[in-house]
Amino acid sequence: MTSAGRQGLFAAVQRHTSLLVAEELRRLDRRTSLTPTERAEVATVLRRLTARLVLTPLTAWSGDPRVAADLLGLPHRSSEGAA
Repeated sequence: MTSAGRQGLFAAVQRHTSLLVAEELRRLDRRTSLTPTERAEVATVLRRLTARLVLTPLTAWSGDPRVAADLLGLPHRSSEGAA
């Protein structure tokens, strides 16, 4: 995977996971009555989990970017392939 391809994939995954975290926080807001401090702590935990479970392993991965894009339901460039 090229450096540009890796950076593009990482950025796309980061945007995707940020959207998912925001969506889950909105769902939580509708179902609970957390204080602003409690909500902020939950948001921090969700972001840390995202980083540890998805983003950190992705930075070390050197496989075909299409596989990661497919697994996460992200679009990928057909011209970007495995080396």
